[in-house]
Amino acid sequence: MYAILYVDDEESLLDLGKIFIEKIGDFSVDTVISAKIALEVLETKKYDAIISDYQMPGMDGIAFLKHLRKTSDVPFILFTGKGREEIVIEALNSGANSYLQKGGEPKSQFTQLVHILDHAISRKKAEEAQKLAEQDLVRLNEEMRKKLEEEKVISEFSQVLLNAGTIAEILDYFGNVVFSRSGANYLMLSKWDPDENAVVIHSLIGFGPHLEQIGKLAHAAPESLKVPIAVINAYKNTMPTEPELHKLDGGIHAISRGTLPKTVCTAIEKILGVQTISIYELVREGNLYGGVTFGFRQGHEIQNQSLIITLSNILANGLWRVYSTNAIVHDREALRTSEMKFRSMLENMQPDTSSNTYFQEIATAAEHISSMIEFTKEYERIGVNAPTWQDCRTLVDTAAKQAPLGEVMVKNDLPADATVFADPLIARVFYNLMDNAVRYGGKITTIQFLAEERNGNLILVCEDNGHGIIPEEKEKIFERGFGKNTGMGLFLTREILSITGITTHETGEPGNGARFEITVPHGAYQIPDTK
Repeated sequence: MYAILYVDDEESLLDLGKIFIEKIGDFSVDTVISAKIALEVLETKKYDAIISDYQMPGMDGIAFLKHLRKTSDVPFILFTGKGREEIVIEALNSGANSYLQKGGEPKSQFTQLVHILDHAISRKKAEEAQKLAEQDLVRLNEEMRKKLEEEKVISEFSQVLLNAGTIAEILDYFGNVVFSRSGANYLMLSKWDPDENAVVIHSLIGFGPHLEQIGKLAHAAPESLKVPIAVINAYKNTMPTEPELHKLDGGIHAISRGTLPKTVCTAIEKILGVQTISIYELVREGNLYGGVTFGFRQGHEIQNQSLIITLSNILANGLWRVYSTNAIVHDREALRTSEMKFRSMLENMQPDTSSNTYFQEIATAAEHISSMIEFTKEYERIGVNAPTWQDCRTLVDTAAKQAPLGEVMVKNDLPADATVFADPLIARVFYNLMDNAVRYGGKITTIQFLAEERNGNLILVCEDNGHGIIPEEKEKIFERGFGKNTGMGLFLTREILSITGITTHETGEPGNGARFEITVPHGAYQIPDTK
């Protein structure tokens, strides 16, 4: 249960708000009638979030917020009857997490306030979890360094390389890997940054003042790209003869002249959620890799494998579990650069019989990168705007006009005027469900939407008469990158719905069509009484 401090000089509204907020959400609410009293209370008790009115005697809500932000980053919601734009802008610029204007039917108003609170607190908890994960990573890095010192093997590892002159021997400005000296001998955690014209490389033992680079580099791993890690046995002629395989397009590679133990490969796979492949598969498939690498000096038997696996688990379960939108948006620029390169190659190629296969592969890669860029734009918008009440039946009708349905009929049996409290992007959810049915359902003829109340929740159902989804893929279909195309539609669907606590699962029977159930919790939906 979360502790909330509610500040307002209207005592009747305080009492009403406390009743609704505690009833609708998992909150314990303390109320005070002025900002001055609130500051006194905050000296003795911690809260998970604060709700404050704007216009109050003595100290208004924004002055209260500014005073609070000197020492605290607790989520702050401005709940005010003043809807002037300048007040809202000043509040957000002063550090408010969100705002809500008073007015309207109390239950709907406080339901919306509860969801804003949930979202603000969840974000704060995620940020705190990320900081703890980074601290764990630094701590473990230090433990590894000390252990390696005891075993007198520190000299076997590479030092941090930060100056661009040295790194130029590994990568040029455009991201081409130039393994003229140490590239084939070392396997390190590294990041290529075209803006800095350099590669930052950090050994796993963390030398000198550059320990903080571990956290920075961990975030650079492009988890949003579902590509394999190439574990390459780098024989003498591999790099010079196949340079086109190692241009950086935002992907991932790992290079070692020695044999990488299977346990470490498994840990790396868990971190990035992708599969390791051999150099022969890499050459045959003709894919491009680069960007972030993991590993050790070639030919050296890896010491303390359990520590390395522990490090991997921290990354897998900590840092990337709270992988932020900012990291995904950052990848967009790298994707754009890659797309431009692919398009340029296409313009300069003649699709004759000798190069037709390569021409098609490059065209496919360019289209895939383009779809990834569109995905980052969609993902960036999730949670930006406050949730609102949405008419589901109308949204389904609109999506049916936009989706590529062909001859497929959409049967909309959702109740008229039924609304759910959700992110404005929920319209995209219904579009994605229709698009997914047409793409993967086989020879479907009908997609049906209906609703039912179950255990105090509203269940929105989207089902089709296609071939359905096998049991082992019922959860995988919601993972980013899963599927034959971009693999982003259902991932976005679940992300959009989760903003207001709505969940979705596939519950159909294989052979009888797919059935997606969207569970809207009590208090987050409204169905008019037709009796």
